[in-house]
Amino acid sequence: MISCGSNSQLLISVTPTVTSVPWTPTVPGAITPTVTFTTTPLPATPTQTPTGNPSPTSIPIATSTAVSVPTPVVNSIKDDNGTGDNKDSENDSSEVSFSVFGSHLMGTGATVTFTDVDFGTVYTGTVNSSTDGELKGTITIPGGKYVINVTVGGKTSTDVVYFYKGTGTYEKS
Repeated sequence: MISCGSNSQLLISVTPTVTSVPWTPTVPGAITPTVTFTTTPLPATPTQTPTGNPSPTSIPIATSTAVSVPTPVVNSIKDDNGTGDNKDSENDSSEVSFSVFGSHLMGTGATVTFTDVDFGTVYTGTVNSSTDGELKGTITIPGGKYVINVTVGGKTSTDVVYFYKGTGTYEKS
């Protein structure tokens, strides 16, 4: 195949033919074959994109979709074991069942962290269920004052909401 530029192609096939010679040559190998060329042009391949409805095989398929995840908002937390407030009266380390309320709380990898205000220790709760407005879970923590954060889809809440554990006197700050 020979390319002739501008998307045109030329196919050449070679068929050697030997013309019959009425005499016998005196020199071996002196028979010269006659070569004939037959050319067949191939249709040009278009380089422009056709207009109209594309065929199903030419529709591009997206390989990833960027989805904007909103930052979770935490309005309040309650202790599901006790009176339904943001306190657990147990001084020692124990399991607390909690509900966090707000918005944008449901999504991939939802986590709730309790950060001890006095010592900076971070505890991560187990999320048992979530909706857009409520996230339920459990955590084992010692007595103290904690700031609650929710992380969903890699974004963390910035609201300051406290949870109190134990019978100490805690001032809101």
